[in-house]
Amino acid sequence: MGDFTDIAVTSITNDTAVQAGTASNGDRLAAAATPYRRAVAHAYKSATANTVPTNNTGVVYIGAVATGDNVRYSVPLAPGASWELPPNSDLYEYYLFVATANDGVVIFYETMND
Repeated sequence: MGDFTDIAVTSITNDTAVQAGTASNGDRLAAAATPYRRAVAHAYKSATANTVPTNNTGVVYIGAVATGDNVRYSVPLAPGASWELPPNSDLYEYYLFVATANDGVVIFYETMND
């Protein structure tokens, strides 16, 4: 994947176990528009500098909304797994669904700032 430049990190947990399928069941990966060039989601509850990441208990899913409240697809991530999101998109367009309450993702992304 190469080196990132202009790196930002965010993390999100979902406090309610839900079924993927409709956006209203999930939590957005960002509270507002957050465009990125490249982004990688890691299935951890949390990760901070100089600490070992905290693994999730169950599978988490990242989904994108197509139209209305319908989720176009959802990608399952086992605890500790990673997934590179489609390039040149926006974190606000993706949702987090969790099988176990309080599981989440940590996302490293390259911002669109030039």
